[in-house]
Amino acid sequence: NYASNVFFPLALKWLATLSAMYLFYSPMKDMREATRKTHLADQAFFPYLSTWFSSIVWIIYGSMTGEFFPIAFCNLFGLLCASYYCAVYIFYSRPLYQNAAKKKFISALFIS
Repeated sequence: NYASNVFFPLALKWLATLSAMYLFYSPMKDMREATRKTHLADQAFFPYLSTWFSSIVWIIYGSMTGEFFPIAFCNLFGLLCASYYCAVYIFYSRPLYQNAAKKKFISALFIS
């Protein structure tokens, strides 16, 4: 059956990709507001850093398995978003949080 063998897996790949990209994009409103106001409300850095690191791992996995779409593709978008979120956090959070975020980000760079 063509619908179940071709259409359904393709539709599922697109649905998974779009939902993951929406998830990655969801903090963008808060980040834009932080850049507009030049300060960030007290938020945890860990979700942005873990998204960044997780995206790198999924990109490597998708590349190694030959599944660029959807795995590596949507996580490349996630990596770009998370990089932006980490940068905004480091630049616009309170100085105490900035220093801790810088140390965590540098540690994550060495791990990846």
